[in-house]
Amino acid sequence: MKKQKTCDSNKCAELLANKELHPLLAEARKYDSFEEFAKDYSFNILHGRYWHITSCQAFSIEEKCPYDVSVGPTATPGLFVTAYPEMWQEAFSDRQWVAEIDLSEAIKNKDFTIGYQNEFFIQNLDKVKVVQVVPIEEAIKQSEEYHEHLPQSREALKKVFDCAHKKKR
Repeated sequence: MKKQKTCDSNKCAELLANKELHPLLAEARKYDSFEEFAKDYSFNILHGRYWHITSCQAFSIEEKCPYDVSVGPTATPGLFVTAYPEMWQEAFSDRQWVAEIDLSEAIKNKDFTIGYQNEFFIQNLDKVKVVQVVPIEEAIKQSEEYHEHLPQSREALKKVFDCAHKKKR
């Protein structure tokens, strides 16, 4: 049993040292149960890294009512983000920049809601911040590389959850 713990500790240390997965670890820490985390990871695509496509290289988060492609202008101030900027590229071909948005402090259904076609609407802008703004091609490259590192099995996802909560304690 002791050998298994050492092995698990080494795997956690390895996982925690992988900066690429820090956004996913931060996402996992928001959940009290693995089942809830696994459901949102799989069905709601809450993978820890989020993007906002913009025409502004100097993008900053402002309280304004955004335009939703499917329904038009919103009545509520906020910000739309996605986990996959490549899915939005065609709809926003006039926008050449992408802001990476940190949602590590934002709680689902409290600070943001899940919309259609991999969009999340952030209402509580105080809980999010801009990480970086990059050209759209770079954001897509970063997104694709990030998604290649994500867990591909329930067991691997459980390891992420367990390690995230081990560090939290």
